[in-house]
Amino acid sequence: MEKVGNWKPINIFLKKLYKFISYNRKVIAPSTSKNENNMQCVPTFNVKYRLLYILFATLFTAVILFQYAEFITLLPKANFGRELLLAVGQIGFQYVFIRKISKQNQLNYIGNLVTVSVMGSLFLLPILILNQFIEINEYVVLGWFGLTVNLMILEHYRRINILGLPKFLTLTWILYRVLALGIILIF
Repeated sequence: MEKVGNWKPINIFLKKLYKFISYNRKVIAPSTSKNENNMQCVPTFNVKYRLLYILFATLFTAVILFQYAEFITLLPKANFGRELLLAVGQIGFQYVFIRKISKQNQLNYIGNLVTVSVMGSLFLLPILILNQFIEINEYVVLGWFGLTVNLMILEHYRRINILGLPKFLTLTWILYRVLALGIILIF
């Protein structure tokens, strides 16, 4: 294992992966800051790695949602462009409500926003895998999606509380989802 890890291409990749995770760990797994202990091992904020994380999370979410939407026949035929537009649109829609906070806090919030989407995508993944082996009833697929959305709402709310952001951001998050669903059903 050591020889493989020290092979230059692998070593460079592992170092970049470590930085990618390390610089984004507070949006991957946020925590409230403790006032009694000022000694924290948190790397400085890095815009490049945050933007890369947002891009990665958005693409990952779009891919999973595209695959999942293929199972839902009540919706118009899925395409990757629509799912990518929905994921990017969520960021743009929420930006309207956070534009007055600092750029770093904006990127922290957007990082948390896309992490919630990644978590939802990961929660949908078992159905995608299971459906490769057995055909799953569409009502089960829809029910699982509904459960996922509810868990995402709770997680989004938890994260904005940790970040100290206004609670209405969860309502705007829900509003975007409802508006997007309406647009999808109309077109």
